Amino acid sequence: MNISFTISFNIISCSTFRVHSYILTPIITQEDYERYLARRQIYEEYYNENDKETEKKLLEYETKTEGDLSIHHQFVTVLRAKMILRKEENLNQILRLLESALSDTVVDWEQALPSEICLAPDELEIILMMAECYFRKRQKRKARKLIKWVLLYFDQHIMEKDVWRRFLPLAYLEYSKVCEEELALYYVKIGILLCYQTESLFYLIPLQNHYLYLMGELEQRQKLTKKQRRNRRRVEEERQVILDLCKEVGVDWKKLEPTQTYYNTYLLPELLKQYREYLGQSKREFSADLCTENAYDAVEKGISIPRKKFTILMKRMGMPTSYIIPPLHGVTKQYMDQKVRVNELIRKYHYKEAEVLFEDLESIMKKKRLVDCYPRNKQFFIWTNTILKGELKHLPKERKLIELKNALQQTMPEYPKKNFAKKILLEQEAFILNSIAITYREQGNYEKAMEIWEGIRSSYQQSKLCQLSIYSGYEKMKTNYVSCIGSMGNYKQSTQLAYETIKWFLEKGTMRYLARLCYGITWNQEQEIKLEYGEIKKEEACLRKFRHAQTIAKMTNDVVSIQFFNEQYRELYGLEGKN
Repeated sequence: MNISFTISFNIISCSTFRVHSYILTPIITQEDYERYLARRQIYEEYYNENDKETEKKLLEYETKTEGDLSIHHQFVTVLRAKMILRKEENLNQILRLLESALSDTVVDWEQALPSEICLAPDELEIILMMAECYFRKRQKRKARKLIKWVLLYFDQHIMEKDVWRRFLPLAYLEYSKVCEEELALYYVKIGILLCYQTESLFYLIPLQNHYLYLMGELEQRQKLTKKQRRNRRRVEEERQVILDLCKEVGVDWKKLEPTQTYYNTYLLPELLKQYREYLGQSKREFSADLCTENAYDAVEKGISIPRKKFTILMKRMGMPTSYIIPPLHGVTKQYMDQKVRVNELIRKYHYKEAEVLFEDLESIMKKKRLVDCYPRNKQFFIWTNTILKGELKHLPKERKLIELKNALQQTMPEYPKKNFAKKILLEQEAFILNSIAITYREQGNYEKAMEIWEGIRSSYQQSKLCQLSIYSGYEKMKTNYVSCIGSMGNYKQSTQLAYETIKWFLEKGTMRYLARLCYGITWNQEQEIKLEYGEIKKEEACLRKFRHAQTIAKMTNDVVSIQFFNEQYRELYGLEGKN
C-alpha cells in the first residue's frame, strides 16, 4: 500500500488522505425513518448490554423487514455476531455469522482486487470484525491479510471524510495488533492522527491506550529518546483530557463507537407539513391543482409516498426535485469538494486561503452560468463573499447584515416577515442565520442574536430526526448560543449549558467545538472571579479547563485557536502558553 504519511504529532497533513469531504443531504420517507429509529433503539439496548431486550427487538426488526432488501438481514446478523463476540464465545460461530452477513450483499470479494470492487462502510466493518476473530484465534497471518485488504481498499477509493472516520481508525488499530512492534507504532500513530484530523472520538481512546502500551513495551527493552518521551507525554495528556471530560459529564468512553447515522437528513412528511404551516396555508390550499386534500393528507402523515407527485411537491417548497440535495447544483464532485473546503477554511478562520479558493470557484461557476440560474448556488456565493469581505475588508456591520439577509432571501424570499422557527431549515439556511446572529452579537444586540439562535433551535427540534442525526448548522448554533448567554452576563447558566453541550458532542463522537466550549467555561469562571475580587487571581482562575481547551485545539490542529489561547494565557496570567 502506498502511504505517503510523515509521522508527526505537530502537523496533520490534510493532503495525505484522498477523500471527498462533501455530504449529500438526503430526503427520506416515513418508512425509512421508522426503520432507522428501530435500529437506533436496538443499538441503545446493545450498548446497555441488555442482550435479552436486544434480541427481542432484533426479532421484531427481522420480522418487519422479511422479504425486503438484504441489508436489513445483514444488520441483524452482524449485531448478533457482536453480542457473541462481546462475550468472547465460539469464534467459529461468529465467523460463520459474519461470512453469512457479508454474503447478503457481496460475492467473491476475497478473489477481487480492492480496486475492482465497491463496498459500503458496513461491509468493510464486517471484514474488520472477521480479522478480529482470526486475531483472537491466534491466526495473525489471516487477520493481517484481511486488514491489509481494507487498507488497500481505502488507498484506492475516494470516500467522504465522515464515512471513513467510521472504520478507518479501527483498521489501523487492528493492524497495529498484528504487526511487528516498529510497524505497530507506525500504524497506531496514523490511527490517532486520523481521529485528530476528522475531530473524531471513535476509537481514539483505544488507539491511545494501545500506543501507550507499545511505548511501555519499548521502554522495557531500550531507553526511549527525548522525542519518544515527549510524544508519549503528549498522548498521555491528550488521552487524559478526553477522559476528564467524559467523567465530568457522565459519558462512558467505552460506548463511543460509531453507529449508522444520518447527516443533514430531512423527513419528507415533516418537510411538507412544516413548510405548509410556515406559509400559513391549509392542506387544501397547498395541494391545489395537484391532488385531493385526502390524498395529500396521506402523504403528509407518511402513509403514502408521492412517487408521481414528488417533483411538483419539491418545486412548491423551492427545493431540488430529487431525493438528494447536493451542496451545489449542476457541478462535478471537484467543485462540490471545493465549496466544502471553503466552508472548512472559514470555520477555522483561514480567511485568506478561503478567499483564493472561493474566487477560483466563483470564476468557474460564473463562466458555466451556474450562479444566477440556481438560487442555492447564488445564496452560497453571496453568503460566503459577505463573510470574507467582513473579515478581510472590514465590511461595515450594517452592510454585512443587508448582504446576509439578501443571501437568505434567495431561498426564503419571505424572510424576515414570516417566523422561520416554524420552518425546517436546510443546512445552508441555518448557517446563514448563524452568521446573521453573530453579526447582531458583534453590534451588541444580544437579544436579537438570541432570538435568531432560539429560532434555529426550535426549527431543528421540531424534527423527529433532530436527536438522532447530525446537523452541522445545529452544532454551530448550540455552541454560539452558549457563548452568547455568557456574554450577556449569565455566567452560571452559560457554564451549565456548556457542560450539557460538551456531553452532547461527546455522545456524538466528535471533538468539534469542544475547545471553544472549554474556553467558554474558563471565561465564565474568570468573569465571576472579577465580580468577586475585582481582578483575576492566577491561583483562582479556571486553569484546568483552559488547559483542556488548549490541548483539544492542538489535537485538532486549530492553529488560530491555539494562537488565541496562547495570547490569552500571556495576557491574563503573564505566562507562556503550552508549546
